[in-house]
Amino acid sequence: MKKIYRNSVKKLLIFFFAISSLFGAAQTSVTLQPDLIGCENGDNINVPIHLTGVGIYNMAFYLTYDHTILTPVGFTAVAPGLIPTWNPAFNATTSAIFLDVNGISGVNFTNEKVVEIIFSVISTGTTSIHLRTSPDAAPVSGIWDDLGNAITPVAYIDNSITGLPILPVSVSIASNPVMPVCPGTSVTFTATPVNGGTIPTYQWEVNSIAVPGATNATFTSTTLLRNDAVKVVMTSSYECTTGSPATSNTINVTYYYDDFIAGTAGSPQTICYMGTANPLIATPPTGGTLPYSYQWQSYDGFVWNAIPGATDLTYTPTGLTSTTNFRQQQSYTGVCGTETVNTNEVTITVYPQFVAGTISADQAICFNIVPAPLTGTAPTGGNVPYTYQWQSSTDNLLFSDISGATSLNYAPGALTATTYFRQVQTSASGCGSLNTNVVTITVYPMFVVGSIAADQAIC
Repeated sequence: MKKIYRNSVKKLLIFFFAISSLFGAAQTSVTLQPDLIGCENGDNINVPIHLTGVGIYNMAFYLTYDHTILTPVGFTAVAPGLIPTWNPAFNATTSAIFLDVNGISGVNFTNEKVVEIIFSVISTGTTSIHLRTSPDAAPVSGIWDDLGNAITPVAYIDNSITGLPILPVSVSIASNPVMPVCPGTSVTFTATPVNGGTIPTYQWEVNSIAVPGATNATFTSTTLLRNDAVKVVMTSSYECTTGSPATSNTINVTYYYDDFIAGTAGSPQTICYMGTANPLIATPPTGGTLPYSYQWQSYDGFVWNAIPGATDLTYTPTGLTSTTNFRQQQSYTGVCGTETVNTNEVTITVYPQFVAGTISADQAICFNIVPAPLTGTAPTGGNVPYTYQWQSSTDNLLFSDISGATSLNYAPGALTATTYFRQVQTSASGCGSLNTNVVTITVYPMFVVGSIAADQAIC
């Protein structure tokens, strides 16, 4: 090959189809690096050309490739100090580029990139990009020094480009068991990818939130709740895809029955010791499946105990001696077994036992004398305020109210006969009335003067 445009044009022709593999050792070498993969329908591939040599002034490279797979676009990344001339259609199978040193002397290169040729992938398949050199038919590539002498030998190392089809990517999921399921069931979701490649990646999501560590083709959970939405995002490992990452269909978690929600068990009450409460009337639960069953329970301070026979919506507590909490267990039995919920707790407050106070004290007085006041002590238990009513009796059998005597203490008037007194003490809230002890005020009979007798006459 003769010298090419030594002074001003100095062109390097390059024809190529794909990026080269690593070149072998030689004093002077041209390498297309490395083999590349591109996607059909216009994916651009940059093929770098690397050069090693001493005193290089002109370069002309011719590359052939399959024009049904690649079409030339242009060039870029020209090394500083080089002047390119690009001929994309030197002939039907060959593209060419000429590179000249912008100077008057040759330049040394050590595996330096001198230019990148840009190809567009237009169809699928693999083609070599071949640097034409002897014994190929002319034209063949060559390298010259600044005197126009060909530099030999030169090792030319080709590469290849593979055009891949653009594959549509999708993914679908299914659950085992299928919906509906029972709460707490272990459910496994399995992803089925389309064009996922050899090592697709996954990220499972629940309610659009990524589940940490859920990055396999399957996802298993026992904690999913009603209406939780499960899906997966899959990224294909194929080079050329559309629709990647792909989002799967969504599976909504459903149960066999609606959520089982307890009814209510009434409102708090306050009653007297050993009293009868107003009936506790529970409302039925919702959800689950009929028939429902009921069991009233009471709390002893440590555990809840079933009340024998209390299996209706209504229950009337009786004979309570202390404050007690009640609730109702409501249950149903279906394909998932028995589910039980508890109503609210109802507190029945019990007033302490109502115990009468005392009055004092017994006295003995003279006829028609005012006795000392009678004093009383308040009752205990029940509910305040307490009310009082003093009563009196002449036979300690039949007592009658003393008008106006409604205080804790009472001062009787002058008495002419032995009299018995007691106090009726009454609790608020209907917790009863109790009689105190009886105080006796003994009245001595009226003191009547005696007589002396008889008149006498004496000497």
